[in-house]
Amino acid sequence: MTAKDWWPLQNLLRDSHQTFVASGEGPGLEWIEVGRDAWLSSAAWLKRDGCETFIDLTVTDLWVPAASTRVPGRFVVQLVLGAGEGARKDLRFALRTRLRASELA
Repeated sequence: MTAKDWWPLQNLLRDSHQTFVASGEGPGLEWIEVGRDAWLSSAAWLKRDGCETFIDLTVTDLWVPAASTRVPGRFVVQLVLGAGEGARKDLRFALRTRLRASELA
């Protein structure tokens, strides 16, 4: 899966009036950020697309290596492993959504 493969998910979210924020990649990891409203449908889409191996669910104060800066705020991040037909089995995918400031206490 490459960055261009996020288009089907972006179209799905747009058609259902849910929020797609951004996507990117790093060594061995591709990530997608969606709005809170799109979390469940995005996770379901990843599973249907062959990412059935759940690795981790965590909350992080995110740092983006490519930008060498801290991203303000904290995120819920789900990591899954690519598998199945057409997916790279060595590639991890991160689905993230930003937490509200009121949830950080």
